[in-house]
Amino acid sequence: MRRNCPLFTGHLSEAITIWEKLHQDGLTYGVGYVVLELGTNGYVSPNDMQTMLNLLGYRQVFLVVPEMPRPWEREVQRLYYQTASQYPNVHLIYWNLLSRNNPDYYWQDKVHPNWRGIQVMVQAIGSEILAVSRAGVAS
Repeated sequence: MRRNCPLFTGHLSEAITIWEKLHQDGLTYGVGYVVLELGTNGYVSPNDMQTMLNLLGYRQVFLVVPEMPRPWEREVQRLYYQTASQYPNVHLIYWNLLSRNNPDYYWQDKVHPNWRGIQVMVQAIGSEILAVSRAGVAS
């Protein structure tokens, strides 16, 4: 079982560039799981999502569904839901549901999780990866 699992945060376009560099340097061998915690800092384009999924190939991809008071929130959430429904190797971490009624999970900006929120998010990510791994989903 592959256990390497990079976590990308920030903008998807940046994650694409980072993944390409890691791959070029031979550092993506053995990576079976990838977590994308993106979308709070800006819109996620469908083209960027498609590019990233093409680059990741067979790997199991975990999208952390964002929750934040930003104009692009619903668009990003819809894109994540649609992507997961179309790709069997894409799984959702429902941060939006876990954090929605928990303002104490965020810093004052109400966008970025604080240490308590990060603990909850990491637990959710770990639980989903473990569930996928136990289900025997190929990576």
